[in-house]
Amino acid sequence: MSQFLQSVQHMFAITYISNLFQGHVLSDGQPIRDVNFVLFSAVLDPKDVDGCDKSAIKGFPLAKKQPIICHVKSQEDGHFTFPSLPVGNYKLVC
Repeated sequence: MSQFLQSVQHMFAITYISNLFQGHVLSDGQPIRDVNFVLFSAVLDPKDVDGCDKSAIKGFPLAKKQPIICHVKSQEDGHFTFPSLPVGNYKLVC
């Protein structure tokens, strides 16, 4: 086995409650900050959501079939929040 391959546990948990979509990201049990979480939707427009960054992400490829709705970064404690999302189908990429 390569010296660069190590057993690392990466995890993120997600909760959706009353238009609040939140979660946290951990690696080896420790929170990770500044992880980008990018939200896509085939049916919603960015104007349909509030409270998250809608600017382009440098170096992130744009998707034509499912446009980026918005994105957030995890905080120092690994927590991230999309504060106002209507009910719908989303794709989350981190």
